[in-house]
Amino acid sequence: MKSPVELLSCLFHDVERLEPGVKGLDRDLRTIKLRFENEGYGFLTIALPTLCNALDRGLADGKYTCPTGFNRKEALPKLLSGLLCAVFDIKTGLLLARPCIHSVKLYREITGMFKKLIYSDSHEDILHKKVVNEFMECDNIIPDAIDSPAFDYFLTPVSNMILLDLHNYDPRVLKAKHGPGSVAESHSPNQKWQGVLADMRKHDRYASSFGFDTFISESVDDQHRCSKMLTEDLDEIHDAPAGIAKLISVAKSSVARRTITMEPVLKQFLQQGLNTTLRSSIERCNVLRGCLALSSQARNQIACLEGSRTGQIATIDLSAASDRLSLLLVKKIFASKTLFLEDLIRTRSSFVQIEESVHKLRKYAGMGNATTFPVQSVTFAVLAICAILSYDGLRPTLKNVVRSSRLLRVYGDDITIPSQYVARLDTWLTHYGLKINHKKSFSTGFFRESCGVDAFHGQDVTPLYVKALPGLLSSKSSLVVRLVKASNESWMRGLYALSAFFKQLVETEVGPLPLVAKECGGLGWHSRVDTNVAHKWDGKLQQFVFRTLVVKGIHADDALDGRAALLKSLATLELRPIDTVVISDPRHLQRSPKRYRNRLRRRWLPVRTG
Repeated sequence: MKSPVELLSCLFHDVERLEPGVKGLDRDLRTIKLRFENEGYGFLTIALPTLCNALDRGLADGKYTCPTGFNRKEALPKLLSGLLCAVFDIKTGLLLARPCIHSVKLYREITGMFKKLIYSDSHEDILHKKVVNEFMECDNIIPDAIDSPAFDYFLTPVSNMILLDLHNYDPRVLKAKHGPGSVAESHSPNQKWQGVLADMRKHDRYASSFGFDTFISESVDDQHRCSKMLTEDLDEIHDAPAGIAKLISVAKSSVARRTITMEPVLKQFLQQGLNTTLRSSIERCNVLRGCLALSSQARNQIACLEGSRTGQIATIDLSAASDRLSLLLVKKIFASKTLFLEDLIRTRSSFVQIEESVHKLRKYAGMGNATTFPVQSVTFAVLAICAILSYDGLRPTLKNVVRSSRLLRVYGDDITIPSQYVARLDTWLTHYGLKINHKKSFSTGFFRESCGVDAFHGQDVTPLYVKALPGLLSSKSSLVVRLVKASNESWMRGLYALSAFFKQLVETEVGPLPLVAKECGGLGWHSRVDTNVAHKWDGKLQQFVFRTLVVKGIHADDALDGRAALLKSLATLELRPIDTVVISDPRHLQRSPKRYRNRLRRRWLPVRTG
């Protein structure tokens, strides 16, 4: 592939076919080619997306404001003005009474295509330092005190009404486990279990309080000693090991990175158990289950589309949400769940290592803590409920709290809420040191954005994001998978020239691929009838099969035995009848998968039809 502009050239062919009356597309493509030659990938990943952002804000505010760096034709930029003038008045920049939704979608396809393209360049270190500095700046401005009688009048009773089954929380039956991420000690997947066992023996009182007496005791006498400890000295079991998290950053796009804390192995192991417990409690909570569904973004996306249709639902995005979430606020929200709150605190990392220095955290936790996502979701939901109650002048009774919870949706830092409550929600968030990202939040007009869906007048106008291109991503398997997905998405959007170009890139790398069903486990091309072509009849399976590429994980030797192997086997055993338990890898105690390392292999798969 000589240039990513070739992709845009194919997209322009599709735009000409779908909107034959648009003028100036040939001139626009020449301009893009010239600016890419002069400015490089920065034009595609930074400059063009500013046009996309300006469109979004114009749709919400009712008037387009041309960003800097582009020549104007009266109120609108000359670049892509043929599409833009079907949405805004070319002289005044005001939104037309009947804007063309199809033009909005095609304009966003062009300007947003490379917004999330990831590639390495000399700015990677600069971006890392920037995001680390922001992490620390947010921590430094977290308030020392957040008490306020006017706010506590709502916050305290609402917090007492949620997650009632956590009053019966028992740490000794916690279903702890390991997550897929890396830990501060850099253990391999199987050696995490050995590391956990070693840390349990170092901090036996701490481990025993979570019910792991059997694994840290070498004899019956040791087990008796652990039990005696728990009854004789209950205060000391809350002393947590002083493990230190490590702060790293990972690519979010070509112009941004996000921070992740690599947690100590024992704390991460217990955090995963608390995460499971909290999510289960949310599903059973009469209040929170009406506004939280942490396993799916679907209901937030539906609310986003509805808000863009009626204009009555706002979409709110928070700026550096987890970095601004203070430990003090979490303590207030979970104050009535004493034992669970104690375990949230003693399994969090109080200190984080940044390069060679160590800092004490005032925030609750970084994004590497397994409990951060559900805890922040609960916190923001409670604040939003309080904002609704205070705006409506309602007392915080159970009936009013449940009613208020049904008006909003929360998924992490994405919030959908009736538009009239936005100003009051902003007041509540600001009081507790949180901040709305006004560039990505929409409460006016008919454009909304939430949980990966961009919507205008009830229509999904989310662009196709190209996240990888040949020559920019070293992993061949990851590149092929992403290009296949992009080709299939392009086809379903009616962008046939673009889809064909992606298909050509893939088959140049790996050869021809067959037609496959959408739910098929192999790589191939989708169709609107959702079927695939059979290559032969398999006499053993008694059905048609076809041959295609599948993604297979790469494993490394990672032997585990003794009590650590027993701990892993018991912790990962599914609670089903023994004859239905399926072991995904019978050699899981001898090897472990390499994360993000895969390979492509051709396999025969059974035919599936839609």
